[in-house]
Amino acid sequence: MKTRFLISIGIVVTLSVLYTSISITNDSDILIQDSQRNPSDIFQDFVDSQKRVDAAMNIWFDIILHSDDDLVSTMAILESEKTIQDNLYDEYLNLPDSEKTNEEIHSKIIDSVNDGWLDRSIESLKPQKDAERDFRITLEHNGCENTCPIYSVMIDGNGDVLYKGLKNVKEIGKQEYQIQPDRLTELNPFLLEAYRGNIDEYGIKDEAKNTVIITIQFGQAKRIVNHDNSGPEWLKDFEDKINEITHTRQYVYG
Repeated sequence: MKTRFLISIGIVVTLSVLYTSISITNDSDILIQDSQRNPSDIFQDFVDSQKRVDAAMNIWFDIILHSDDDLVSTMAILESEKTIQDNLYDEYLNLPDSEKTNEEIHSKIIDSVNDGWLDRSIESLKPQKDAERDFRITLEHNGCENTCPIYSVMIDGNGDVLYKGLKNVKEIGKQEYQIQPDRLTELNPFLLEAYRGNIDEYGIKDEAKNTVIITIQFGQAKRIVNHDNSGPEWLKDFEDKINEITHTRQYVYG
């Protein structure tokens, strides 16, 4: 109870800081309407907005895992930042072409908004604002032709773990146990990457010798398939972190 109380206090304080940041940003926009803004100014505002979004989404994960706090405030932050980013996008597009020469600035603003990752994140997480508070992650490790381990491990928001060893592992069959729920917060950076991305399958299925599948039951279910470690580095790190916090190595390798 004490831990939940402290986490809740921390969430409230952090949300307050985020709202203050948004307010300051909006006030700043009013003040600079009559002054000349260049692409660097717009880009810096865009980067700052993305940082606030990341912070808000990490708070969201902590709320889901550790408290019964209302998620409406966090949703308001994400929707407010969506409006800010759309306005910055429009402001950038209205600049003269002669000023839009920095490729990095151009691609990050244009690609980020056109990709719609923030829209998808908001839609994916909206159900959590109301009643669907269940959280579950499943890792499936499908082996290669010879001795690669074949197993799955599922962990839920209470820290309950279900391991199933199928082939080429030390322990064949089911193992049910529990870990400290607080360890789930170590997955937050990877959850952020998963919901930010729009690619759900890496590599070629028909040619794959080894496939890892991570399924996230959190709002709308998200399933990421990684054939032959073809995905980005964070996805392999995500797999390793799931194995680490669920202690599956003792059942897979002994």
